[in-house]
Amino acid sequence: METDIIKLFKQIIEKNANGEVFHDNISRMAHMWGLQGFKRLHRYNSCEDRARRVSLQHYIIDRHGENLEPDWTYETPLIKSIEEMLDEYIKWEESVIREMSIAGNMLIEKGYVVEGQKAQACLCDVTNEIIKAKRCKQDFEKAGYNWEYIRIVDKEIHDKYKELEK
Repeated sequence: METDIIKLFKQIIEKNANGEVFHDNISRMAHMWGLQGFKRLHRYNSCEDRARRVSLQHYIIDRHGENLEPDWTYETPLIKSIEEMLDEYIKWEESVIREMSIAGNMLIEKGYVVEGQKAQACLCDVTNEIIKAKRCKQDFEKAGYNWEYIRIVDKEIHDKYKELEK
């Protein structure tokens, strides 16, 4: 297999691995702030990124005989507020869209259609995450980042992700 194809696979695996780290760290930050909903949301997303990474790693072993281990390189920036958390969340997910789109398209162009589709399979979900995070940020801004309002929204998020985690 071509070296540049292996590099693309590794890039996709690393993006998912770093997504695990990003969401895990944000989950724990939210937990420290008492935001159980945001804790669950990011914990759920961390698990989803892990599942995608592991699935792709095993697929690549089965299909291409390569065992690709990610470099765990991502360090979550120090976040001091809900606004910064939402900004970083949006920024992260936009980087996922950009990188997975490019990698997936390159794989497809090189004839690895299934692999390219696997790389891009998460894009609709990630786009929806960005939309929801932007709406949440807009709502919080309009409410002046009122803690009581944030807690109401957090409770709604908590209930949703508690159900999804079952």
